[in-house]
Amino acid sequence: MESKILTTGETADMLRVTKLTVRKWANEGRLKGMRAGKSWRFNPEDIHAFLQNDLQQEPQKVA
Repeated sequence: MESKILTTGETADMLRVTKLTVRKWANEGRLKGMRAGKSWRFNPEDIHAFLQNDLQQEPQKVA
């Protein structure tokens, strides 16, 4: 089964964050993705793994 590669916008919609946040997380290495020129592309399986990992971590406290 072939999985669709997601754009930054599609990934942002899936995670319910802004495109800027997706690019920031990708640049930081927090979100796995691949560069395509100046753009990022994301594998849906990596997004699901990111969500699972994020849910298992302790919530961050807001000051």
